[in-house]
Amino acid sequence: MIITVALSIAGAIAGWATEEHVGVIGGGIMMGLLILLVNTVTYLNAPAPRGSYFNILVTTIPLIAVFVLIAMIFRWSINRQVNNLKEENQSIKQKRSQKLFSTILIAGLVLGIFARYDRSITDSLVVLDSRLQATGNDVASTVRFPEDIAESVSPHFGTDYRYIVHQTNSSIGAIDVTIRFEDGYMLTCLIRTNSSLFLIIPACSEGSQLR
Repeated sequence: MIITVALSIAGAIAGWATEEHVGVIGGGIMMGLLILLVNTVTYLNAPAPRGSYFNILVTTIPLIAVFVLIAMIFRWSINRQVNNLKEENQSIKQKRSQKLFSTILIAGLVLGIFARYDRSITDSLVVLDSRLQATGNDVASTVRFPEDIAESVSPHFGTDYRYIVHQTNSSIGAIDVTIRFEDGYMLTCLIRTNSSLFLIIPACSEGSQLR
């Protein structure tokens, strides 16, 4: 509900403001603040210790430029449609409407493709979830923890847990995932984001940080 209202406000700012640049920049900033709000709430609800909030700011603030571009496309679409409504020639009006629709469709497709850049992260976390929810030491599991931590973590499989995802500076194409089980046991693992069916975890440390 909050996201819907915020996006509606962002769209209203982008389309309603008298000055075009005010609408574009204002709508982009509003969308950026929305993402920052969602990330902040996620951060505050994560189990302590949460890590540095600076990582949230560094990864969110640059997205404002992307949202300004989206607001610019939205504003351009509104202006084209307004001009099209003033056209009296029905043939020209129809051609302009078709061209506008095609342009918006292509822009949405391109943005959607780029928005799926993190699908590999989601896939890796889904595979990790399937292992954490299963009980016992399944030799056929598609997830492999490091040998030095496998024996310690296996008794906690099948119990409730929460995790928080961090960016990592130690490896390209990977993330740090802190897993906290209901009994208080906690470990942080380096998760490769290019994994799909099989997830080989190269490093884990007990606690909230990799060592």
